Amino acid sequence: MRNGRCTTGDGTLAGTLLDMASAVRNSVRLLGLPLTEALRLASAAPAAFLGIEDRLGHIAPGYRADMVALDPDEIRVLATWVAGEGAPCPSDNS
Repeated sequence: MRNGRCTTGDGTLAGTLLDMASAVRNSVRLLGLPLTEALRLASAAPAAFLGIEDRLGHIAPGYRADMVALDPDEIRVLATWVAGEGAPCPSDNS
């Protein structure tokens, strides 16, 4: 990362540093999507695209228990669980 941008050595744009919580927050605040739709686009849609919707992307029996607790007003991560186990929560500085 250089000057707030993710670039290769020659300065070519190489990606993003956007985390999923920020992407959801941007979808709600900047695009006006309902939070439920933004969350679906961050969970079920990628699982379907990757062909793993039979085990990820939904809260249902037989699915891996990956979950995020969000403050719905701030759209800030409060807690996470990966495969049903609590995981450290990265600080959200936005």
